[in-house]
Amino acid sequence: MIAVGVLCAAAVMLAALFISSSELMLAARHRSYAAILARAKIEELVAAAEAGGAVVDGTDAVDDDGRVSATGGATYGREWRLAPLASHPDRLLVLTVQVTPRMASSVHAGRTELTTLLERRP
Repeated sequence: MIAVGVLCAAAVMLAALFISSSELMLAARHRSYAAILARAKIEELVAAAEAGGAVVDGTDAVDDDGRVSATGGATYGREWRLAPLASHPDRLLVLTVQVTPRMASSVHAGRTELTTLLERRP
Protein backbone atom coordinates (compact mmCIF):
# COMPACT_ATOMS: atom_id res chain seq x y z
CA MET A 1 0.00 0.00 0.00
CA ILE A 2 2.84 2.39 0.82
CA ALA A 3 4.61 1.49 -2.41
CA VAL A 4 1.48 2.36 -4.41
CA GLY A 5 1.30 5.75 -2.66
CA VAL A 6 4.95 6.49 -3.39
CA LEU A 7 4.48 5.45 -7.02
CA CYS A 8 1.42 7.72 -7.41
CA ALA A 9 3.28 10.67 -5.88
CA ALA A 10 6.21 10.09 -8.23
CA ALA A 11 3.86 9.96 -11.24
CA VAL A 12 2.24 13.28 -10.27
CA MET A 13 5.63 14.92 -9.78
CA LEU A 14 6.85 13.63 -13.15
CA ALA A 15 3.75 15.03 -14.87
CA ALA A 16 4.36 18.45 -13.30
CA LEU A 17 8.01 18.30 -14.33
CA PHE A 18 7.00 17.43 -17.91
CA ILE A 19 4.59 20.39 -18.09
CA SER A 20 7.19 22.78 -16.67
CA SER A 21 9.89 21.63 -19.08
CA SER A 22 7.49 21.95 -22.04
CA GLU A 23 6.72 25.56 -21.07
CA LEU A 24 10.41 26.38 -20.71
CA MET A 25 11.20 24.85 -24.11
CA LEU A 26 8.44 26.95 -25.70
CA ALA A 27 9.83 30.12 -24.08
CA ALA A 28 13.33 29.23 -25.32
CA ARG A 29 11.97 28.74 -28.84
CA HIS A 30 10.35 32.19 -28.76
CA ARG A 31 13.55 33.81 -27.46
CA SER A 32 15.63 32.09 -30.15
CA TYR A 33 13.26 33.15 -32.91
CA ALA A 34 13.19 36.71 -31.56
CA ALA A 35 17.00 36.80 -31.65
CA ILE A 36 16.94 35.62 -35.28
CA LEU A 37 14.43 38.36 -36.17
CA ALA A 38 16.51 41.01 -34.41
CA ARG A 39 19.69 39.87 -36.19
CA ALA A 40 17.90 39.92 -39.56
CA LYS A 41 16.79 43.51 -38.96
CA ILE A 42 20.30 44.55 -37.92
CA GLU A 43 21.74 43.03 -41.10
CA GLU A 44 19.11 44.82 -43.18
CA LEU A 45 19.83 48.20 -41.57
CA VAL A 46 23.62 47.78 -41.76
CA ALA A 47 23.36 46.89 -45.47
CA ALA A 48 21.20 49.98 -46.07
CA ALA A 49 23.71 52.17 -44.24
CA GLU A 50 26.65 50.75 -46.20
CA ALA A 51 24.80 51.34 -49.47
CA GLY A 52 24.42 55.00 -48.53
CA GLY A 53 20.75 54.79 -47.55
CA ALA A 54 19.29 56.64 -44.63
CA VAL A 55 18.72 54.57 -41.51
CA VAL A 56 16.11 56.00 -39.17
CA ASP A 57 14.29 54.81 -36.04
CA GLY A 58 11.24 52.67 -36.69
CA THR A 59 8.94 49.79 -35.84
CA ASP A 60 7.30 46.93 -37.66
CA ALA A 61 5.36 43.75 -36.95
CA VAL A 62 6.45 40.29 -38.07
CA ASP A 63 4.40 37.11 -38.53
CA ASP A 64 5.40 33.52 -37.74
CA ASP A 65 7.24 33.17 -41.06
CA GLY A 66 9.38 36.27 -40.49
CA ARG A 67 7.48 38.42 -43.00
CA VAL A 68 6.54 41.99 -42.17
CA SER A 69 2.81 42.02 -41.47
CA ALA A 70 0.55 45.05 -41.72
CA THR A 71 -2.45 43.13 -40.39
CA GLY A 72 -3.28 41.88 -36.92
CA GLY A 73 -1.63 38.49 -37.53
CA ALA A 74 1.78 39.61 -36.31
CA THR A 75 3.43 37.41 -33.71
CA TYR A 76 6.37 39.70 -32.90
CA GLY A 77 6.89 43.44 -32.80
CA ARG A 78 10.27 44.94 -33.72
CA GLU A 79 11.57 48.37 -32.79
CA TRP A 80 14.93 49.85 -33.75
CA ARG A 81 16.68 53.00 -32.59
CA LEU A 82 19.83 54.85 -33.57
CA ALA A 83 21.73 57.02 -31.11
CA PRO A 84 25.19 58.59 -31.21
CA LEU A 85 27.82 56.81 -29.14
CA ALA A 86 28.62 59.04 -26.17
CA SER A 87 32.39 58.73 -26.50
CA HIS A 88 32.47 59.30 -30.31
CA PRO A 89 29.20 60.99 -31.31
CA ASP A 90 30.62 62.29 -34.60
CA ARG A 91 31.92 58.87 -35.74
CA LEU A 92 29.79 56.06 -34.30
CA LEU A 93 26.10 55.29 -33.92
CA VAL A 94 24.58 52.69 -31.62
CA LEU A 95 21.90 50.60 -33.37
CA THR A 96 19.55 48.74 -31.02
CA VAL A 97 16.84 46.33 -32.19
CA GLN A 98 14.21 45.05 -29.74
CA VAL A 99 11.84 42.18 -30.52
CA THR A 100 8.80 41.60 -28.31
CA PRO A 101 6.33 38.69 -28.59
CA ARG A 102 2.76 39.90 -29.16
CA MET A 103 0.88 36.67 -28.50
CA ALA A 104 -0.95 35.88 -25.29
CA SER A 105 0.75 32.93 -23.67
CA SER A 106 1.25 31.40 -20.27
CA VAL A 107 4.95 31.40 -21.07
CA HIS A 108 6.68 34.74 -20.68
CA ALA A 109 9.37 34.84 -23.34
CA GLY A 110 10.21 38.49 -22.66
CA ARG A 111 11.85 41.07 -24.86
CA THR A 112 14.99 40.32 -26.86
CA GLU A 113 17.45 43.14 -27.58
CA LEU A 114 20.53 43.19 -29.81
CA THR A 115 22.90 46.14 -30.18
CA THR A 116 25.67 46.94 -32.64
CA LEU A 117 27.75 49.92 -33.75
CA LEU A 118 27.54 51.70 -37.11
CA GLU A 119 30.31 53.91 -38.41
CA ARG A 120 29.20 57.19 -39.93
CA ARG A 121 30.36 57.62 -43.50
CA PRO A 122 31.73 61.04 -44.54
